[in-house]
Amino acid sequence: LIVKAQRKDDITVIYPAMNNVLYHKVGAKSVFSENSSKTSLLRSVIVDKYSHGMVDFLSDLGREYRVNYVTDLDLEDSLSFSSSKLLIIYGKSTFWTPGMIDNLIQYQEKGGNVLNITSYLANNICWHTNLNEIQLMDSSKVFKSWEQIDSSIPLSLTGVLYRFSGFSNNKYYRIGNHHIFNGVDLDEIMIDADLFSGPPVVWKEGEPVVDVQNLAGHSCEILAYSKATFDNIVGVKGISLFQRTATSGKVMSLGTEDWCEKTNIGENKNLQIITINAVDFLIKDSP
Repeated sequence: LIVKAQRKDDITVIYPAMNNVLYHKVGAKSVFSENSSKTSLLRSVIVDKYSHGMVDFLSDLGREYRVNYVTDLDLEDSLSFSSSKLLIIYGKSTFWTPGMIDNLIQYQEKGGNVLNITSYLANNICWHTNLNEIQLMDSSKVFKSWEQIDSSIPLSLTGVLYRFSGFSNNKYYRIGNHHIFNGVDLDEIMIDADLFSGPPVVWKEGEPVVDVQNLAGHSCEILAYSKATFDNIVGVKGISLFQRTATSGKVMSLGTEDWCEKTNIGENKNLQIITINAVDFLIKDSP
């Protein structure tokens, strides 16, 4: 049950309700298993594992800030989040409608900041065709990526893509000297995840350097990193800070949706510290 506040809040948390409907099985059936081109928002769906992992963190966050909760489909209504200083987008947030894309871009252009804790943000396109129905591009076996519709999306939303990062057998990020690492007395943090998203990079003397030719944005800074591989290309996984334009809001990406799981943010003290520091940094940075 999502209870949306009518007041203005510092932070709006985006619960991935629509994406959960698309991903989760009910009676052993899902959009994927049935090769469906549409689904109903009225179908039963469980609370996802990422939300379970974030529960304690979000509860603590509500003691520090005024926090509102909306669903991913509420992003189609800019009034549901436009007054917030920060959006937190987490977990499976793969399917986005054109309205969601447009409103997030407008929010960023007005200076709004985003904490991105996903792996595939806005990877696939869909439509909200009526009150209770989501229509996919075609059939679920031939999903169309937003990149096929607009090559700058989703990279221009967050500065990261899974194909610039990929898979990794190691379980760490090497961290830098940014404010978000205050209170972490280690050179490396451990995170249990397999798939990551990151900015485009080239490697120079073992260090990742942002490939500005492929960035699709104004600037990107890598705050923590390790290597990952996608289709035999060595990319970067980690934490990055991205800006679409010189005056737009900033997007801090934590590198993977698995950050939200109970074994990570739910139990790993260092990940908890970094996440609240990231929120504090983005709130203070907001106009």
